[in-house]
Amino acid sequence: MTGHVDEFMCFIPTDERSEGKKGFQLLLASPGACYKLFQEKQKEGYGDAFLFDGVRADQLLCNRREAKTIDRLLADESLRKQNEYVEKCTHLNHDILKAELGLVEQDIIEIPQLFCLEKLTNVPSHQQPKRLFERPYFPNLLRMIVIGKNLGIPKPFRPQIKGTCCLEEKMRCLLEPLGFECTFISDFDCYLADVGDICVCATIRQVSFAFKWWKMVP
Repeated sequence: MTGHVDEFMCFIPTDERSEGKKGFQLLLASPGACYKLFQEKQKEGYGDAFLFDGVRADQLLCNRREAKTIDRLLADESLRKQNEYVEKCTHLNHDILKAELGLVEQDIIEIPQLFCLEKLTNVPSHQQPKRLFERPYFPNLLRMIVIGKNLGIPKPFRPQIKGTCCLEEKMRCLLEPLGFECTFISDFDCYLADVGDICVCATIRQVSFAFKWWKMVP
């Protein structure tokens, strides 16, 4: 139970269209990659670094989140089990996308992202679905705005390591070598709480294809 497909996947353009290249790469949410990153930081001695650094207490309360250290998050077995379940669901989509789009592993980039399973906040109790709703644990990095080589990415507010958010640093390491410029947008206050992230309230005006898709005959 997730809101939209762009909460766990998105596509970014590449310049390569020859020798089997698709002209795009798939970004796929990976709780496992996020846990791996935090475990690395814990081993480096940053286990006491706080998540949601710089977020006000009232913002955390509205979002049903709390400031935690890396140590506490890694010790949270309930959250880990929830993300193991999300990872299994994501892998099912990984296999489908690979087969249907003819992708190889090099075409897929795993993006560190955690989720939690919760009840919907905007419907009465008698209308709640049987399955819990998958919400991003921190602003969803996958819900970025793609404008050519410029990426507007929700600011994750994750642990500061030597003055730098370790998740922002990881995103830059993954995407900047491909020629992208990463800009992190602060949208924690309302969109995470209610309906999602920055792309819920913003869109991009793009030039359409010369051929109108609705004239396509199967």
